[in-house]
Amino acid sequence: SSHEMWLATSSTGPPAGGVPCSRRSMPSTASICRAQTCTRASRCGGDSRGNTNTMVSPAAAAPATPPAAAEPSTVRLPPAPGMPNWARPAAPALGPTIELDPDHTTEPPAAGAPPQPSRGAARNLTMTLVDRVRGTISQTTLGGYGEFSFAKYPGQDSTFDPRRFVLFLYSPLTQRISVATEVEWEHGGSPAKRDGQATAGEVRLEFSVLDFKLWDALTLRAGVLLMPLGRLNVNHDAPSLELTDRPLVDTYIIPSTWSEVGAGITGRINTGPVLLAYELYVVNGLDSAIADGPGLQAARGSYLSDNNSDKAVTGRASLYYYKPRGRWRPNFELGLSGYSGEYDRSHHRVNLVAGDLLLRNAYLELAGEYARAFIDSGFDDDYALSSRLPVPAGMQGFYLELRGRLPLRLILPGLRALPLWLGEASLLLTLRYDEVDTDLAVVNLNDRRRLSVGLNLRLSAALVFKHELQFTVNDAGGVRREVWDQPALGYVSSLAFLF
Repeated sequence: SSHEMWLATSSTGPPAGGVPCSRRSMPSTASICRAQTCTRASRCGGDSRGNTNTMVSPAAAAPATPPAAAEPSTVRLPPAPGMPNWARPAAPALGPTIELDPDHTTEPPAAGAPPQPSRGAARNLTMTLVDRVRGTISQTTLGGYGEFSFAKYPGQDSTFDPRRFVLFLYSPLTQRISVATEVEWEHGGSPAKRDGQATAGEVRLEFSVLDFKLWDALTLRAGVLLMPLGRLNVNHDAPSLELTDRPLVDTYIIPSTWSEVGAGITGRINTGPVLLAYELYVVNGLDSAIADGPGLQAARGSYLSDNNSDKAVTGRASLYYYKPRGRWRPNFELGLSGYSGEYDRSHHRVNLVAGDLLLRNAYLELAGEYARAFIDSGFDDDYALSSRLPVPAGMQGFYLELRGRLPLRLILPGLRALPLWLGEASLLLTLRYDEVDTDLAVVNLNDRRRLSVGLNLRLSAALVFKHELQFTVNDAGGVRREVWDQPALGYVSSLAFLF
């Protein structure tokens, strides 16, 4: 089968200074925009195991570089900080591709022919605005993803919800400069009707950066940045996640999706089977709306202004190891991240540390994340409408998630007769345990634990039907409770897709 052929095929090397390109290794359009771009972009995304988890982190976007012949002896490494692209070139593509043809990839002019001006060269003064726009659009990639869900949470009415729809744009301006932008509509955008009243929904510029690549190890970046805290915040696309709801720690302590305005550097260093990657940014940072319960959700900084003159510093260093040795040998990613910045005008600080892990082979994955917040004592008193409540001195949370994949062709051999487009269909079983405490000084209902059991059907890397049961408890009585001690039962299902 194509799956067996994929597993047996030796890896190929990446283009010099660029991203590994192949029929199957090409990430989704959204992935491309948020990573160092190939000259060929796939609309389907994912890998030949049917995992869209291989979508690359936006935190590592960098301009494209000229392709070079692949060296068969070189191990193909992930293109950027974020999830590695484990796909091999042998398996067929899942869908159509978009051909990008930037000026630095064109063939040199024939002998005696007049040279053609590059896009970055001086332009003809008589060129119209329409001509310039046409030149940009011809090299711009458009893509995105969406997720529609049905949920029945404890104590709430069941409801359908257009959770998110995201459009992604990427354009190389010159050989080393690129622009990438992500715009998100949550819950149908604006206006949104809540409790019978029309209120403002969310249409948000979630990610928008200008990158200037000096070398593979150094890219300058500025704009609306995804905070490089933990792994999920920069790899949060719905089709790449096996459960619909995000972990508690990535909801309250690292409030995904967390973006801030700022500038900094990113890069990667290839040392053979090991890839080192980093991100380091200076941003506006959190304000004083920190509380037990919502945690840091309401404290995410404003795109318009900062509440003090101190600028927060945040960064992540990650290590990838990938050496293809059959379907059972694991590959892994380790990450360490941090944040430090003042949250008010009284010089009180928030310090965050987080660690993350991903261990995987062809059929099994283990993922986890831990975050701990150290907060100076203070009050939420930045603005006239602030709560004036005391700020918790400490928070922490973590999750562990085990995933298993069964290709339908292995379960039912008769499926070999089905069309090729269904050849990567798989069943995925997911088990996640997570907990969060948004005030370490007290035991109350905001100390939460949840066990999630998910069963998904991936028809392709770009389309997944998710189903999950949630068993949730809290410490409302001031005594710790475990998930088997009379948990509240919830159900969530969703359809997630990328294009």
